[in-house]
Amino acid sequence: MVIWMLTNEKYWITMAAACRSLLIDFEGNEGQYLTIEITDYLELSGENPAGLTENERVNLLGSLSLLDDAMANEVFNILLAFWNEYTDHDISIDTWARDLLWWPVWADGIVTEEEEEDGED
Repeated sequence: MVIWMLTNEKYWITMAAACRSLLIDFEGNEGQYLTIEITDYLELSGENPAGLTENERVNLLGSLSLLDDAMANEVFNILLAFWNEYTDHDISIDTWARDLLWWPVWADGIVTEEEEEDGED
């Protein structure tokens, strides 16, 4: 569900960069800190790894404000998976963000191909 609310690759790149410090002492409830961590990162760090425009920054923070605790935890778990898995496989953060947002489209094509192959057997 949260992927549909956060549909910009730049959002995911920014959130991954902002939340990396939360992964050090992961306790399983970091979603509650998601908005605070990202807001602090955007306002205090001076970093902008994704090149967010001012409008994109406002939209990202607005989208985050709509998340309930379960959704915030879902976002955090997606970010945790990136830092724990994808970085071990030398996948760039840009590729990861694009793959994350486009997998539903690709998955549909893969499922269709597999169904067609199964039908031929």
